[in-house]
Amino acid sequence: MKKLLFLLIFILPILAQAQPEIGSIKYLDFKKSYKSVRLGSDISTLNSSYLLRISEKPDASGCYIYTYSDPAALNFGSGIALKRIQLRIYHDKIASVYLFFDQSDGNKIKEIFTTAYGKIYSQKDELMDQYVWLGTLADVYLTYEDSNLSAAIYSDLILNKIIHSKAESSTSQAASDL
Repeated sequence: MKKLLFLLIFILPILAQAQPEIGSIKYLDFKKSYKSVRLGSDISTLNSSYLLRISEKPDASGCYIYTYSDPAALNFGSGIALKRIQLRIYHDKIASVYLFFDQSDGNKIKEIFTTAYGKIYSQKDELMDQYVWLGTLADVYLTYEDSNLSAAIYSDLILNKIIHSKAESSTSQAASDL
């Protein structure tokens, strides 16, 4: 009995810290996802009946763009319906999730992100509605200025570093081939 009590005393604090609290940027790194769309995971983890590849060829960085139309994912919550979800895929891994919404929902979405991920890490420009929550594994960029259709972008920071380094390497190789 003493061993069990001793074990619980040491394990419970560790388990309590395993999932960061909502309202912390650590929560973004812990979840690393928008609903069921987890950054860095294989695209095969998503229901293929809701996926449509919209780019026939990869872009300059080797990524394909998909549209994801899962009704559960399109329901952002708090009465907000997303207009479209697009995924940026690199070697079958989800690198970024683009959420498109009406500009009029921008303040509600910002409040939800602030509740989930804590205070805004950076406001790009005080005159424009552009915000960033920057974790160590993922970030969220929100913009809803000067457009009827606005966006929030979840990005896998490690995967995007790989994409950018390969693109830079490819550009350097092309330059040296001249």
